[in-house]
Amino acid sequence: MLVITNKTKEGKLKRRLKSFVLSMTLIFTLVFSTLNIPVMAGEQHSIDITGSTGNGIFGCSLKVKTMEQLKKIKEIKVNGESFTKVSNKSDLKSGKKYMLSETDPDIFLSAVKNNDKIEITTDTEKVTVTVKNANAFGNMHDSKSIVYSKLDTGGGGNVTPPKPNAGNENTPDLEIASSALNFSYHQLILNFKKPGMAEKIKEVKVNGENYTKKDSPLTPGDGFGKFFYIDSANNKIYLTNTGISNGSRVELITDKGTTSFTAQHMGLLGSSGNNYKDVKFEPKNGGNDFSIKVFKKNENGKGLAGAEFDVVKNASGDVVGKITTDADGNGHVANLAKDNYTLRETKAPRGYVKSEQGIEVKKSDFKDATKEVFKEVENKKEKTSISGDKKWKDGDNQDGIRPDEVEVKLLANGAPIQNQTLKPDPTGKWSYKFDDLDKYDNDGNLINYTVEEDEIQGYTASYEKTATGYDIINEHKPETVDVKGDKKWLDDNDKDKKRPDEITVGLYVDNTKIQETKATKANNWEFKFENL
Repeated sequence: MLVITNKTKEGKLKRRLKSFVLSMTLIFTLVFSTLNIPVMAGEQHSIDITGSTGNGIFGCSLKVKTMEQLKKIKEIKVNGESFTKVSNKSDLKSGKKYMLSETDPDIFLSAVKNNDKIEITTDTEKVTVTVKNANAFGNMHDSKSIVYSKLDTGGGGNVTPPKPNAGNENTPDLEIASSALNFSYHQLILNFKKPGMAEKIKEVKVNGENYTKKDSPLTPGDGFGKFFYIDSANNKIYLTNTGISNGSRVELITDKGTTSFTAQHMGLLGSSGNNYKDVKFEPKNGGNDFSIKVFKKNENGKGLAGAEFDVVKNASGDVVGKITTDADGNGHVANLAKDNYTLRETKAPRGYVKSEQGIEVKKSDFKDATKEVFKEVENKKEKTSISGDKKWKDGDNQDGIRPDEVEVKLLANGAPIQNQTLKPDPTGKWSYKFDDLDKYDNDGNLINYTVEEDEIQGYTASYEKTATGYDIINEHKPETVDVKGDKKWLDDNDKDKKRPDEITVGLYVDNTKIQETKATKANNWEFKFENL
């Protein structure tokens, strides 16, 4: 009896110890699932930072372990401010952008500063990297300060969906709050976050197969079929789970689009509360995974850098994206819905005329196979003209040597490119004009235009800059003569004392006086007209 009693007490003691251990385990589980504890080194992470490079031409970069890790990145912030994902490296220069490489596990970011906090978020954790030396050629980050933080997934590995943003058509109208299994009725039950969500559901598909909607609560007998029931009052949906196993893709379809998830923890060994993962939303128009590519070219087909476009959604008139062409003339905007758009050029490449005509992108232009539209856009070069007058300084052609015509050359940056023959118009005016000239060269540099004329014998040429070009002045100094003489008096050597002290002598051309001078007794009555 004593032995039996001892065994009984021993059994009770073991059961109590076991109960105590289970209780403590549950307590620790609850505590640590509630806290956001940084993951210590040695644990497996969704991404591992393996290197970095400081600021360069486009910005900086971080390297992760594999391409698979790179694909898990959902969001990047710097000092708490979200960076926008782009597809072209050149877009990084405008700031607050990031790009994921398609060939290597590299993250490219706009330039950062020392002590900036780079936050990289996946579905399951957030990685915070502190910038130590923003301009370092090698590692710019402080590897000792990397912090891995688990995200609150509601206990089932499913990250809580972000709150909807007004006006964002890719925001789901269904947000699952929790799930449960009813083994007796063979049901999967989904609870939604906001009132009225459940009643939006019009269709349900599992692995592409339609479920039938029931207007009354599901019965145990329904559990062997494929049905769903909307409990609008309690904002829930009930699905028979006979056809839903681990890995099944469940689609909840509304007027707005499809919210889908992958089922998990199903079957006889399943558990309630975490029966969904990989939740995705696709709008009814096909999802925000369409893109527009632009090739900006000149009249010869050469790609042009620096063209900027606004991407305008026709339905709302809102600018939903921007495109800037790179050095090769290529530009790209992604994350668009399949819709009608207009590309409006806001800035032309240097040296080219901005297009005032919008480029239409129709919904039907998007191909589901490639999910993109390609548009070629041609720019014409900016034009200018050079003009001026030809002026003669030759005494109105006194010597009769002025030519009937003159050759004028146009020079671009000192090199002759065109000739023009100048003749006087019916009014006697000489002028020239060179039209349709490129204002800039192929590298976007302003072209310096000048003019130069062939040498004219007997004339010297000079050039006077004007608002429209240059005036050409041709000067010829006519040949001159001197006319001189003296005054003869026939008065018996001024016998009567009437001779004046001076006289005025006039010079006439064709009976018109053009000059006059004095002849005096003091200069022996001599006179002279010079340089005539």
